[in-house]
Amino acid sequence: MTAPMQTPGWSTETLRPNGALPLWRQVLRVIERDIRAGRFSPGDQLPTEAELAQQLGVHRHTVRRAVEILSDQGLLRVEQGRGTFVKEATLRHRLGLRTAMSTTARNFGRDATREVVGSRRTKANQTQARELRIATGAPLQRVDTISSVDGMPISFSTYYFPLPRFNTIDRLIETTASIREAFRLLGIDEFEHLETRVAAAMPSAAVARQLNQPKSRPVLSVTNVNIDRAGVPIQLSYASHAANWVEFVINYRPDQDLR
Repeated sequence: MTAPMQTPGWSTETLRPNGALPLWRQVLRVIERDIRAGRFSPGDQLPTEAELAQQLGVHRHTVRRAVEILSDQGLLRVEQGRGTFVKEATLRHRLGLRTAMSTTARNFGRDATREVVGSRRTKANQTQARELRIATGAPLQRVDTISSVDGMPISFSTYYFPLPRFNTIDRLIETTASIREAFRLLGIDEFEHLETRVAAAMPSAAVARQLNQPKSRPVLSVTNVNIDRAGVPIQLSYASHAANWVEFVINYRPDQDLR
């Protein structure tokens, strides 16, 4: 067993092989203590297993066991091929008639951004036509976006808007980075969610790449239909949310808001 070495940013610790606690639990306590002490912030990458093992004077499998348990407890996240990171705070988004995830993020003091990564005109297939109550083959404007919170991508979304009513909405979304503001500029001050469907799904390679996650990790797949004040569907969207970043909340007692 090698002698411990000091790594910048990591606390010095002497572990006791014959102590009351097994070594893996001592390693777990060191990692947990240093994270909670702020030596590593949410999103920071930890040293590798080999570096931690050398730093703490233990075997790699001892570090691996501690990391696995801290990951199960939600303090760390392990990304295959990338490393181990301090887990960021999950965004708890309440599903409601008019709630928007970007608004939720800002209400919790988080930095929310949306980037348009693609747009094109297309024709409605049978499913899209049924959801939007239009004819099959009717023209649609498709807009693809990436939404990030605190600089981390949390969702990849594809929106469909009926044409010609929303002729310029792709440019407005790109300019304002806001669906709500784009609608407002087109004369729609109020709209509601007609239906939201949530399911677990495996991401495509392209979506996994956009979300910076392994393809083997499931996402929360959300289908949403929005309507205007007259009840006319104005938007159909399909979103893939990073399941380790987003938690959906349905509050049956809004007068008792449990955050």
